[in-house]
Amino acid sequence: MTLQLQLQRPTLDRGAVALEGVNAWGLGLLTLMAFFTVVMWGLAKDSARAAAEAALYDAQMEYATAGDGIAIGSEVVDVRAGQTLQNAEVTVDRGEETVTVTVTGDAYPVPLPIEVTLAGPVERFVPEGAGR
Repeated sequence: MTLQLQLQRPTLDRGAVALEGVNAWGLGLLTLMAFFTVVMWGLAKDSARAAAEAALYDAQMEYATAGDGIAIGSEVVDVRAGQTLQNAEVTVDRGEETVTVTVTGDAYPVPLPIEVTLAGPVERFVPEGAGR
């Protein structure tokens, strides 16, 4: 006489728990990647704004040129942005009364476009007693 044991599986369990776990991990990783992308985009936007502010401040000086603003803006991008802002370009339009600075580039790792534009008056010296 041979004794045979038969193991019976529960009839309703078909691996649903494992499938739910895979879905939960996938959703969690997707959420983490989305959060990381938004943070990197924010850092790139902040770096572009800092470069635009520095370029505007430098180009507003009384005897400054557009090239002075471009030089300091590009330096700030190189130092501050690192890899967060790629393909960065600083443009300065300096008229007689206003300065407009635009910093454009792409965020890293997802190439989301970034553009920051700032404008301000050109500084000028007015001697005391002179008409405005």
